Amino acid sequence: PGTYDDSHPLIVYDGWSSLTDSSAYQSTLHISTTAGSTATFRFTGQQFRLNFQGSASYGVIRINIGGLDFDLDESAGTTGANEWVSVLLAQGTYTVTITHTAGGSVNLDSIVIPDYNTPTPTATSNGQ
Repeated sequence: PGTYDDSHPLIVYDGWSSLTDSSAYQSTLHISTTAGSTATFRFTGQQFRLNFQGSASYGVIRINIGGLDFDLDESAGTTGANEWVSVLLAQGTYTVTITHTAGGSVNLDSIVIPDYNTPTPTATSNGQ
């Protein structure tokens, strides 16, 4: 679990460029201007959140999570910081591939892996 910047070394990019942007998480973004560019990473958990910057001129990415495909239009929604949340999956290790599929440039700002581990209740003494 945790928040991972787009520049994390375990995110493998093919066809993306790094960009400095003071409004982005840790002031960096990875952008793709060419359809077919990919970003790939693995995570262990039940869900992940993808943070990106939106704008009316941006394009579409396809997010593949262990064989399930989801399309995200980065031109929809608000201009500036946005978040896409994956479906809730069975606990496991998943490979995610993000592919620039259409339209203008697309970007990746950060990835959040939520912690769904529920603490186990423990007995406490009330002092009596």
